[in-house]
Amino acid sequence: MAIDFIIQWITDHPNLAGFTIFLVALTESLAVVGIVVPGAFTMWAAGSLIALEILSFWPIFIWSVCGAFMGDSLSYLLGKIYHQQLRDMWPFRNHPQWLDRGQDFFEKHGVKSLVLGRFVGPIRPFVPLVAGMMDMGSMKFVITNGLSALVWAPAYLLPGYLVGASLAKASPLAGRLTLLLLLIFFTAWALLWLILRAIEITHTSSHKIRDFIRLYNLSWEVRWSAWIGGLGMVSLFALYLLLGGIPAEPLPSSSPTAQNWWHDEWQQSPAYHPGTLYTEPNAFNVQYFGDIENLRTTLERLGWLPSTPVNLPSLLHVLLPAPTIQQLPVFRKQYYRQPPQLSYIYSDPLVSNNYLFRLWPYATQNGIVRLWLGSVHEITVKNYIYFFSLIASPRDALT
Repeated sequence: MAIDFIIQWITDHPNLAGFTIFLVALTESLAVVGIVVPGAFTMWAAGSLIALEILSFWPIFIWSVCGAFMGDSLSYLLGKIYHQQLRDMWPFRNHPQWLDRGQDFFEKHGVKSLVLGRFVGPIRPFVPLVAGMMDMGSMKFVITNGLSALVWAPAYLLPGYLVGASLAKASPLAGRLTLLLLLIFFTAWALLWLILRAIEITHTSSHKIRDFIRLYNLSWEVRWSAWIGGLGMVSLFALYLLLGGIPAEPLPSSSPTAQNWWHDEWQQSPAYHPGTLYTEPNAFNVQYFGDIENLRTTLERLGWLPSTPVNLPSLLHVLLPAPTIQQLPVFRKQYYRQPPQLSYIYSDPLVSNNYLFRLWPYATQNGIVRLWLGSVHEITVKNYIYFFSLIASPRDALT
């Protein structure tokens, strides 16, 4: 079968999997062609391969969203260009019910049909085509099409991921993940409904907005500049949060000699991580001068283990009923926009204590980082609302 061949090919060629998913999502969204393309099964299979760590989630998610968006856009343009002439073209003249069903669905649900239609198999490829035939506004189509693609991709990937996770990691995770997926689905659906409702209300009152704009005689250049400026401000703020806050001072370009540092200059180094808008300052209680690889080797020889990075599999572990410290991800707190170069955990078997050690670059010497600042503190597992767990300090775990 075609679906078996596609899945096997994706498994054998993971480097080309993203483009393959893009093509499947695109053709599955095209008028007529989408009837025979096994898009849903391929997406479910891709989700399972992500859970088995054969594929990576974010590249596949982005490729699938782009493919779905492009496929519906091409169908929309086809309807926009040919309008009712399509009814006289093959294969629609032999199957007029395809367009009739799509038109009935579009007239009944309006702009929401572009989202709902993605999940209704028989009319799935024809709704964007009909939207173009009925002269739906281009901007409204682009916005709604983008929203529907963002909903469709995870809706088809995550069920497959759930199956793959159940097979790979078995059990207590599956029930909690199912509950989480249902919560995400209904929340996303409610938000999407509100957005689409707002679009409809805006459309019905658009003449009032146009009259307001004419009243102040704003040119289209001014309007677009305002929109772009607003989006730019939001993007800059998001970038600020993503980078953990931009530091006030640059990283020092030179460091003391080992002798001077050991004698007294260590006292001049910062005593606290400054924190950001959403993180509190914490003490730097470690300084290290020298080659970081030597320190890494020493730590591993003494029984320290690398902390778990933040990725999709490790984020799923937060749903386990009783995860271990090593199963949970450690979020990479940045210092001067630099992630920690070392992040290790030590579990003391005698007293059941766990410690997190992280080290950040601080000062360079001849272009090589020689002075490092770090912190060592006790950590534990904190359970939140009896549903998920995260790494926290013992003080936080008591609150």
